[in-house]
Amino acid sequence: MTLMSLVYLRSRIIEALLNCQSFIFHKAPNQRFTMFLVIDIKKIVFLAAFFSGFCLFGQTNDEESIAEVDSVKFNSNRHRTVRKTGDKSYKLGDIYGAAAYYNKFLRNSDSLYSGEDEIMPARIASLYVKYQYKLAEAYRLSRDYVNAELNYFLVFQAKPKKYPEAQFYLAQMELINGKYDKALEHFTQFKEVLSSTKIDKKEVDLYIASCEAAPEIIKEQLKVKIFHPDTSVNKVQVELSPVPLNDSILLYSSLRSDTNIYVNQDDSLSLIPRRKFYTAKKRNDSTWVSQGEYAEGWFNLKDTENGNGCFNRDSSQFYFSRGLRNINGELTFHLYYASREEGDFWSEPIKLNDKINLKGFHSTQPTLGSLGDGEEEISVLYFVSNREEKSLGGWDIWYSEYNSEKNLWDDPKNAGSLINTALDEMSPNYDQNTKTLYFSSQGWPGVGGFDIFKATGELDDWTEPENIGYPINTSVDELYFVLESSGESGYFVSNREGSVSIKNPTCCDDIYYFRENDLISIAIRGNMYEIAATKDNLDTVPTSEFVLTLFVLDDSLNNEEIMIKSLFPNDDGSYFIDLEKGKNYSIRSSADHYFSAKFDFSTKNISSSDTLKKDFFMQRHSQLPILVKDIYYEFDKYNLLDSSKTVIDTTIYQILVDNENIIIEIGSHTDARGTDAYNVVLSQNRAQSVVDYLVNKGVDKKRIRAKGYGEKFPIYPNSNPDGSDNPQGRQMNRRTEFKVIGTIEGVSEIIYTK
Repeated sequence: MTLMSLVYLRSRIIEALLNCQSFIFHKAPNQRFTMFLVIDIKKIVFLAAFFSGFCLFGQTNDEESIAEVDSVKFNSNRHRTVRKTGDKSYKLGDIYGAAAYYNKFLRNSDSLYSGEDEIMPARIASLYVKYQYKLAEAYRLSRDYVNAELNYFLVFQAKPKKYPEAQFYLAQMELINGKYDKALEHFTQFKEVLSSTKIDKKEVDLYIASCEAAPEIIKEQLKVKIFHPDTSVNKVQVELSPVPLNDSILLYSSLRSDTNIYVNQDDSLSLIPRRKFYTAKKRNDSTWVSQGEYAEGWFNLKDTENGNGCFNRDSSQFYFSRGLRNINGELTFHLYYASREEGDFWSEPIKLNDKINLKGFHSTQPTLGSLGDGEEEISVLYFVSNREEKSLGGWDIWYSEYNSEKNLWDDPKNAGSLINTALDEMSPNYDQNTKTLYFSSQGWPGVGGFDIFKATGELDDWTEPENIGYPINTSVDELYFVLESSGESGYFVSNREGSVSIKNPTCCDDIYYFRENDLISIAIRGNMYEIAATKDNLDTVPTSEFVLTLFVLDDSLNNEEIMIKSLFPNDDGSYFIDLEKGKNYSIRSSADHYFSAKFDFSTKNISSSDTLKKDFFMQRHSQLPILVKDIYYEFDKYNLLDSSKTVIDTTIYQILVDNENIIIEIGSHTDARGTDAYNVVLSQNRAQSVVDYLVNKGVDKKRIRAKGYGEKFPIYPNSNPDGSDNPQGRQMNRRTEFKVIGTIEGVSEIIYTK
């Protein structure tokens, strides 16, 4: 495509799609003003201050388009002045202002070389495409995806070799705009020129995976109803970090303004608007009433930016991120916490240690989990940081365990490659009851920008993340997912069209509320019994002395078990556990000196509310040997037959797997044929063959001992009373038994840290 064709194409597209912007100037009084715009590129709230003498307001498709420009420079006949002022605005972080200047420069160039006979000089042509690319960048960073796509397309058509990354960002904008086939085509083509750019191949592959996955995700639409809270909650600025305090009160963070905010540069910085914590009361699913600031004072400290709050399990501590500016005006977010003193009164917030708040980097978006229960519970802090050492790329989710002995948080560790990708992960929220981490990611296969995912686990041990689905996730950004206590409703944040916007339809994040239409409730219940031996028979007695542990079996990790919770039954021996649909589970009952019991089951094929039933019968370890039937050997040999191995797999081996702390003895017996000494050796070899087989299957040899008893302990007569041979008796005496002879200390304890 020639440069003249590019100019013509650009002018026609702008005329058709953008309706030829017309600008209205409002000259300010003889003062310099600062306009504060929320720049939320990484979901960390930054307030960018821009200085000039005049303000520019424009109309685009009947929607107010706001940018701050110097009208003299904006209308200058010197094109250099216009574009250089745009560069200065861009450098200061004034993305909207930069876009206005770049657009003006390009429009001026269009008018100069719009005639059929006009020839654009090569230097001007090169400059034209350069600023077309800068305009595309400004639109992308301000989340104006439609205009960004248009301008990247024009650059890619004009000079694909000089600006190869234009194709990458074009594909990215097409993905966010829901044009999955086009995005896939351009991402795939871009891989051919990848080596000439700074783009990581991992990033391209991740985006390609989203292009391929998005249509299927959209096809499996969730049965939810989504509500957009009114302007009592959502204003034109960014709202973030919703936290339901109960079923009717919502805590969130916002810079509450219905317009752009201007502050006289000569005024005190205390007049600069700050992001604060607020609460709102829900009257119904779509009507809200503002309740004002939350805990005014400590959390909304003067001259600070505050957001991303979370509570510990009993709501006695509140963690949040606070932004402070250094002497250069640079804003850094770090983590703080406060303790509840009495009622709604809180202590003064304390900044977390330097291990968490690493100098030179952001630490933000905290959420709390725990390991273990009761007195052994260990608190875990998950948070987001852009620290570089051991990062998997961009913004990652990290965790730190609380060291109660030292009374501090340990060195943070990366949550691992089952959560973090080469792209960005944001807004973690950990549900302690289900051990589920909800988070947003650009890297896992999704519908477009940031999608919300969930994974089960803790620390760096997780199931593969699952996209929570459309229409909660859309082609733009969704973050800050949180459920209400019922599990059927909750909140998230999105910049989807329909949000209260300040510049373009997708510029700014709003809080949304959702409710599941047909919630499927699944649970398992049952009773716990102890098998008690009486003089004449066995009896079952209800008991609450055994621990029940629920595991999720992860399909992506070869059915690796991830523990969800442990609990004791009720006093009458009954239990009830809520489950999630679409999972493979294992539930295990255990206690010291008892054989464990396990039940594997799945909720994947359950399509309506249901309660499963499973009773557990627990048997104490016996000092008496337990006979294992059908373990056979060839006559006068000790090699195991294949049929015997099958028996061992389903009896002794399974018992050892289910009871990891027991030590057993394998005892082998013979009949009375042969000498006693010979039979002792033969039985010892037979017992050892069972031990060797189990060790080869992975059982620790310290847990199994072989003992040959020969013919010393018959359980049936080897001969009849008349002295004749008793074949049936001899067959019963040729047997293999096992008995529990001890336990390995510590094995039954749950080890929480790696």
